Amino acid sequence: MFGSGGVCATCGEGIAANDYVMRAPSMRGGQVYHPKCFMCSKCKYRLVPGDRYNLLNGSLLCEQDSLKMLKTSTGSGRGRGRKANANQNSVTGGQAIKV
Repeated sequence: MFGSGGVCATCGEGIAANDYVMRAPSMRGGQVYHPKCFMCSKCKYRLVPGDRYNLLNGSLLCEQDSLKMLKTSTGSGRGRGRKANANQNSVTGGQAIKV
């Protein structure tokens, strides 16, 4: 997936082959994060297994902040005008991956 090495999508630091990571699926094949870096880009809430989140333009958003953004951008809480690149996901746990 990464060739000879991987990089955390939040901090940009390297990820070793035996590191425990969190993975967020995306249209580009997915991003990997250190568990401490897997957080909402707006409020900095650390996402843990069981939390729901959205990946919007490559940024992680907790469910609350993504709902606020959708409400603000559409003028209603109904989600009309939701962008196609906003993917709702649920954290199911980290994965040890070979990078």
